[in-house]
Amino acid sequence: FEPPRYLFKIFFLNLFGFQVIRYLLFNFVFKIKSFFFNKKKLNEKMQVASQELDSNGIALINNFLDDKILDQINNQINNLEKKDVFNKDLLGNKGVIHGRIDKKLFINDNYEKQSLENIIKKTGLINLISNVLLKNISEVPEITYQKVYSNNNFKDENDINSEFHSDRFYNCIKVFLYLNENKFENGSYEYIKGSHVRNFKRVIFEYFFSIFSCIKISNKLLNKFGFQFINNRLTITSKSIDKHFNNSLIKCNGLQNTLVISNNKGLHRRGKFLPNQTRIQIRMNFYEFQVPFYKRFLKNIIIKNYYK
Repeated sequence: FEPPRYLFKIFFLNLFGFQVIRYLLFNFVFKIKSFFFNKKKLNEKMQVASQELDSNGIALINNFLDDKILDQINNQINNLEKKDVFNKDLLGNKGVIHGRIDKKLFINDNYEKQSLENIIKKTGLINLISNVLLKNISEVPEITYQKVYSNNNFKDENDINSEFHSDRFYNCIKVFLYLNENKFENGSYEYIKGSHVRNFKRVIFEYFFSIFSCIKISNKLLNKFGFQFINNRLTITSKSIDKHFNNSLIKCNGLQNTLVISNNKGLHRRGKFLPNQTRIQIRMNFYEFQVPFYKRFLKNIIIKNYYK
């Protein structure tokens, strides 16, 4: 019931171009769909974000929500954290508090009580995502809370997500709302501008990435092709970023209430953390909408019956 895995780790299939065929096929289907999809109207703020997303692969929107609404959301989340309802785990050597936030969570606006889902819908964000994925989306996906923190003796090691990677070989959207200032010191998000674009460079990347993901070879040989293996992940080297993307690294620093919309087909990573830092976000993945509606319907039935 899930979207296609990024890679099938079968060496000989990839050697003969299986991953490249998948990449080209999905992008061809996407191009055909673009001729028939009736794009939704966007407000001014989302229109600007759409243009940035199309050209760069990422868009930042400052002052996304009304300040009073944001204060309400923060208060609600703080109360949930005090009740210890979230999970506590590790991301490499960093601590993380995370968990699902109810979409029906009520926020006290000046005029009326609204659910968190309705507040997000009114911003026009869902229409923008619909246009990017070429899907008629009418609902908000699962909303999650994430607080990442480091202690005084911290060293940023062993975190697979702190190395550049792509989540899919086709358009997929992840959204972050900053609940505190995200900056270099607390690992603000990083994205390689233009790495989402369908072009020959991306085809070459897909081909060699699929092969090197299946076999173990020395970093010296990997480096000749612009790759390295670090923190348990095959990733692109800084030299390769400079060569193929003109050092177009976007550091998504932003104040509280900044929204980041990221096409995670492009190369991205969590920034490096310094000691004694905290980063707080609300997050939404729109990947589930790339599964056909009948599969999502069946999946929901199975899950409900399983937990009865």
